[in-house]
Amino acid sequence: MSALQKLSGIVIHRRRLGEGDVLVQILLPSGETIDVRAFGLLESRRRSLLFAEPASLVEAEVYTQEGKAALKEGRVIRSLYQGRSYQDLVRTAYILETAGLAARAGAGPDVYRLLEGALESNPADLLLLGFVLIRVQKLLGILGFMEHCMKCQSALSDAVYWSPLETLILCARCDERASRRDLRLVRAIHLGLSRRFGFYKEEPLICSMTDSERLHLFWQLQRSLEQFLGHPLRSAKQLAAVYPLPAHF
Repeated sequence: MSALQKLSGIVIHRRRLGEGDVLVQILLPSGETIDVRAFGLLESRRRSLLFAEPASLVEAEVYTQEGKAALKEGRVIRSLYQGRSYQDLVRTAYILETAGLAARAGAGPDVYRLLEGALESNPADLLLLGFVLIRVQKLLGILGFMEHCMKCQSALSDAVYWSPLETLILCARCDERASRRDLRLVRAIHLGLSRRFGFYKEEPLICSMTDSERLHLFWQLQRSLEQFLGHPLRSAKQLAAVYPLPAHF
């Protein structure tokens, strides 16, 4: 027997099923996701397709049975999408996919607050995307505070070697590949782990980062997340057209 459940959350993905149905994936404030099948939504004159629009904050009543959910009634509280261009759409799609994958990997309720804040900070830019990756990797336990060499435990200064795929940070005494650029990137990550985005983007180090540094930081974090998840992000391919990968990647 099916049970009636009320829920609210952010639409992170939708997929057409058959002729008129839509499968709507919603991120809940608990950090869990739920797939809700909206029967006949594409052909309905009474129910709005906006309910299934990604980045919409929605409320719904759903019938649940044996792990499946079907929409009874739903409404859009408001759209969190603030973009005006194709580039904004691609960036938002990336944030939504990242949050959804992090939720399913066990990031917990903080991923909902992260997604909501990121969408409200739109239109997104490269700095925000990098910040989202830093926070997601903190929630998943990939990143921790980055103040000491992982080999000799000395405080980081002057230059470091950072390998995100190995989650490795070494000082100049422990690795000859250490550089000041890696030190700046590691310090930027450290700030992202402990600052809200509004304060993070105003930090002198963050303000002084070049476009090249921000690009390098983002794609390194992106590669690290994909390695952890074990598969590529669909939206990353479209994002590469907006922010081309550095030549050495």
